[in-house]
Amino acid sequence: VTAHDPIAIEPARRVLGDVPVRYEPDLSAALADAQAAVIVTRWDAYDQVPSLIAGRSPAVAVIDGRRMLPPDSVERYSGIGR
Repeated sequence: VTAHDPIAIEPARRVLGDVPVRYEPDLSAALADAQAAVIVTRWDAYDQVPSLIAGRSPAVAVIDGRRMLPPDSVERYSGIGR
């Protein structure tokens, strides 16, 4: 699991302790080998997710917990509450 958050990397490390998570401060790098992306925080940077995963095969699954992306902006989209 790779986690990205512009603000909460250090607090997450303290809370999660020994949980095996790779913390990546760069969004592009965090998505580089992703098979799925789960959006749980609404950050403007996450508007870039569709362009960062475009054209991948197989398509990256996006689970959008904030319903911030247009459903047709990615090939495999699930918006929680849609």
